[in-house]
Amino acid sequence: MSSDFIGLKVIWPPTGIRPPKHEHDIVFVHGLHHGSISDWQDDDGVCWPAELLSLDLGKARVLAFGYDPDNLNLKSDSRYKGGLLFNHGEDLWTALKTMRRFDKVQVPITLIGHGTGGIVIKSALCISHFKREQFDSVLSKTKHVVLLSAPQIHLTWEAWTQITHGTSSAGSKDQWKAWLAANDSSRKTFDELAQYINVTSVSAEHDDVSPDTQPDVSKGCVQRLVCTITQLM
Repeated sequence: MSSDFIGLKVIWPPTGIRPPKHEHDIVFVHGLHHGSISDWQDDDGVCWPAELLSLDLGKARVLAFGYDPDNLNLKSDSRYKGGLLFNHGEDLWTALKTMRRFDKVQVPITLIGHGTGGIVIKSALCISHFKREQFDSVLSKTKHVVLLSAPQIHLTWEAWTQITHGTSSAGSKDQWKAWLAANDSSRKTFDELAQYINVTSVSAEHDDVSPDTQPDVSKGCVQRLVCTITQLM
């Protein structure tokens, strides 16, 4: 499996093309400590969404989205109820719309976010809600969201220090404030959208899962969740 990357890529099928019977898109968005591939690797270096999940879901295209957690940009937009647009959320939605634009059949989408990746997903959904003329083709096909240890209500400083393993530097505080603003600005609208989207949350002891334990938690929980979700469609 290739190394981490920024942006959206197909990680299964390995050729990057759609599977012969393409019935679903599954998008993985990583957390704070790892990247688009490394966040989903087990101790043997196997990226299980691509190499194991595909064995159960042969009709699904599996994608991963990578972003730089240190490069956050929040801008004001009067059309957006939250008041702030989050660059990673908008980048995810733009990339997903672009990748799917030539698909003859717009298949359902499942989004899976770990930790801060859940904030990226929630922000993307909220942006598309207020920019429907631009993103409705993606929003209308989003059927399931799986949040793995993603902050649900308020990203407190205590919760953030758990995520960063006790780091309390000035840079960490600035990073926390940016992620806090992104989470808070999307919360109300996401709660409204959740009435129409199947949202599943899997929580660990803290608001994020440590790098040492994350692969086992995600592999054990998400694989069963995704299989269940797609079987119900």
